[in-house]
Amino acid sequence: MLSASRSLLSKCAKPSLLRTFSSYTPADGLVDPEWVQERIGKVRILDATLHLDPKREALREFKEQHIPGAQFFDINAVSDCQLKLPHMLPTAPFFKQCIEDMGLNDSDEIVVYDTHGLFSATRAWWMFRVFNRNAKVYVLNGGLPRWLAEKRPLESGNGYDTKQKGSFYVKPDYSLVCTFDEVMDLINAYKKGECSMTVIDTRPKGRFDGVVPEPRPGLTCGHMPGSVNIPFSSVVDPEKNFQFRSKEELRQLFESHGVDIQRKEPIVFSCGSGNTACAGLFAAHLLNRDAKGSVCVYDGSWSEYGAKPSAPYEKS
Repeated sequence: MLSASRSLLSKCAKPSLLRTFSSYTPADGLVDPEWVQERIGKVRILDATLHLDPKREALREFKEQHIPGAQFFDINAVSDCQLKLPHMLPTAPFFKQCIEDMGLNDSDEIVVYDTHGLFSATRAWWMFRVFNRNAKVYVLNGGLPRWLAEKRPLESGNGYDTKQKGSFYVKPDYSLVCTFDEVMDLINAYKKGECSMTVIDTRPKGRFDGVVPEPRPGLTCGHMPGSVNIPFSSVVDPEKNFQFRSKEELRQLFESHGVDIQRKEPIVFSCGSGNTACAGLFAAHLLNRDAKGSVCVYDGSWSEYGAKPSAPYEKS
């Protein structure tokens, strides 16, 4: 049931006539604002916004404005809080509990978005993917910035009013998750000449190069030996409201960094805290890099790796 939140735009507000035609379909896991608006009340919509800036409060911003019928998906809360690392993947029972408490079912079509355009929505998509590979979860292409640019309706308030507990089937696929020990195995293999690359690091170039300090205190600056830097911001087009670049552009992006998206070895994505690495993984997914065991996210990422004094690192 949709909440009685007051509308921020009049009911007669119409989307822009200037439509951007996407080369993607829902089968790719990406949906456009028009697709979502036509299904409000039929699909479940989750605002999965996460901010690194401690002065910004994602939940407060959600209550100020969100897509009609949306719920707030708190990535920090739906995590393993017993670990000292930020928003680590929760246990399967806890994920199931959180999702069912939101009234979500495994039969639901679920759309995730964030207010940045692309930052944390793909993290939510990946979490669902880990715990139920067959869940029908989509990322809103362009997120809230594109929704706003197309002048689509908004509402304020607490969002979707959950009336009953959901039923969500969980069958974890941990091949999508990489650990510190597995990363170290890759680094050792790289040093022996047994592999050409260790991980794809999606942090901004300055942090990868080690010339810009990490936002979290106490971490080494630099990158893992053998890693390749493809900043997460490069997989979207800021001039098109942060829509994902076309498949051909994404393929060229990977190739320009020496990455064969069809390589036999698994592709591991890393970042600062396992968040934007999921944007890289999703880009690989759009290029059909989707077979079990072929791609994964280093969940601890630099928050874990950079805190270990014995972990080898390099600076550019």
